[in-house]
Amino acid sequence: MSKQFIKYSLVGGLGTTGHYLTLVLGTELLAMTPTISTSLGFLVGAIINYILNYEFTFNSDVSHRKAITRFFSIAAVGFVINLAIFNLFTNNIGVNYILSQIFCTTFVMGITFALNKKITF
Repeated sequence: MSKQFIKYSLVGGLGTTGHYLTLVLGTELLAMTPTISTSLGFLVGAIINYILNYEFTFNSDVSHRKAITRFFSIAAVGFVINLAIFNLFTNNIGVNYILSQIFCTTFVMGITFALNKKITF
């Protein structure tokens, strides 16, 4: 495994923590649907990931204006994929929302790493 992918995974762990906290708190404490909670959580995780990946993972010298536009364009793709799979699993198949999100996170992480490495940073 490359050192950069390990850093990306560590940062992703922090972003994922923010995502899952938002998902669980929104669903369990605020009585939001899991779909709304995971959507908000995805945004929280994306913000954490952008800030830390820019500095720590990729040590980027790309301007923030360019990098943030690219990053959130890729995040939008990840968001759509995440939401589609999440809805399929939770609403159509009846899988627990946390298990659904674990699968989605694993799937989307591989796609977004490749795209961010090549395009964003």
